[in-house]
Amino acid sequence: MKRLVFLLLCAALVMAVTWMVGCGSGKSTDSTLKVVGDTNSAEFQTASDVFDLADDVDGMVIDGALELIGSFVVPAAPRENRAAAAGDPVFHESSMYWYHVGTATETTFVTGHPDSIQKISEWIRIDSLQFLHLDTPKMIPDPALVTEIKAGVQLDGHALMTDDSVHATRHLQITGVPGSLAERGDVVVNAGGATVAGLTISKTWRDTLTTCQIGLNMTSVWQNLNVNIAAVADSGKCPTAGSMAWTGTLAVDCARGDDSLKFNGGWLASQTFDGDQVTYVFENATTRWTVTKTCGDEPLTSPFRKHPNPLR
Repeated sequence: MKRLVFLLLCAALVMAVTWMVGCGSGKSTDSTLKVVGDTNSAEFQTASDVFDLADDVDGMVIDGALELIGSFVVPAAPRENRAAAAGDPVFHESSMYWYHVGTATETTFVTGHPDSIQKISEWIRIDSLQFLHLDTPKMIPDPALVTEIKAGVQLDGHALMTDDSVHATRHLQITGVPGSLAERGDVVVNAGGATVAGLTISKTWRDTLTTCQIGLNMTSVWQNLNVNIAAVADSGKCPTAGSMAWTGTLAVDCARGDDSLKFNGGWLASQTFDGDQVTYVFENATTRWTVTKTCGDEPLTSPFRKHPNPLR
């Protein structure tokens, strides 16, 4: 069963890549003929950073959901044979879901000054989780018979020393034929949710500190991501089909020395998988940036990796 959890996590690793796609050029594929964007532009690079940040929030959400799934597939002791402990998930027979509420506090210190607190962030998350054998929900899942896993998460965080905050909700669905998880077979992943965040981001670029005020209000949809667990675990392959998309509004106000950059409006960012090809599209009201890459051309990262705290 430990191997099953490992494979499940490995399958998750390939389901998304970082929004930071680097430099390159693309051409419009829409008949509306938006302006073809320059991926070297400050607007594109900044928007890419913001979507990368949104991807980090997704990662924090999904990381926790997978850890909770793992606690059922590989419990410290058979769940039905040990006494309940404080903090354990609670099973609701009426809904056939497990529920869990968790809290965490993280303190960041000033680099080189371990006695100086830089930020303190507090988090609360509420998880729900259901395992199905075909159409039948099960309290205790059998990995060889599981055909579907449903997870829901609400994550709220705020920084005590600033006004930074994050609110995110997600649902995750993993489906396959009986035994597909245990046998390293094919699964389909669907997910969706929303993120609302207000953050201050500081980053050194070309030896100059850049500080940005970020307002983010986005929804995301992962649609029919086709993943072969063995291909992911053995070769780091991407999904062979499916798409991921973010849509909503970005408000960005950045200062770098005497320079500044501001934009506020609707944005779309998407990734579409086709065989070993991944196509990225970023667009606002007037401009579209399109980049196509081959899976494996460069390191691909995932919201299922351990993610940095965006409130730091």
